[in-house]
Amino acid sequence: MSDVNPAPHARPPRWMPIGEESELCSVGVWWDVVRAEEAVGSRAIEILRARNEPLGPVIMDFGGAEPRLYFLVPVGTASTWSEPGTVALGQNCHVVVPPADTTKPPGMHWYVPASGPRTLTLPPALRRALIQARGEQRGTAEETAP
Repeated sequence: MSDVNPAPHARPPRWMPIGEESELCSVGVWWDVVRAEEAVGSRAIEILRARNEPLGPVIMDFGGAEPRLYFLVPVGTASTWSEPGTVALGQNCHVVVPPADTTKPPGMHWYVPASGPRTLTLPPALRRALIQARGEQRGTAEETAP
């Protein structure tokens, strides 16, 4: 008999759908959402990682004319968020959330899976990263954040 206990399986956050189907979740309960176009959003993720900023879950949605990323941010962010090229969703909004194990295309999936039940992207860090990413995309130095 071994003295080694198997590691417990990580439990997804309570708001995360379990099973094979996506679920429509209310925004403003566990988190708010900042939606960005994929090109700018994916670069912002690279910037956040390079700066060792906390990065919460991010959903990739291929629906519509252009793919979009949905950053999960603290509740209340939407009420004060104002950043060009993004849309903030808060209370009275809903977002389709993919199941916990859907981490690859095709279709809607976790571009950045949840690393813990309370890990969310911090709005000031996200704003700086989006500004820098948008500036790089346009090729303008004046928009690049320090």
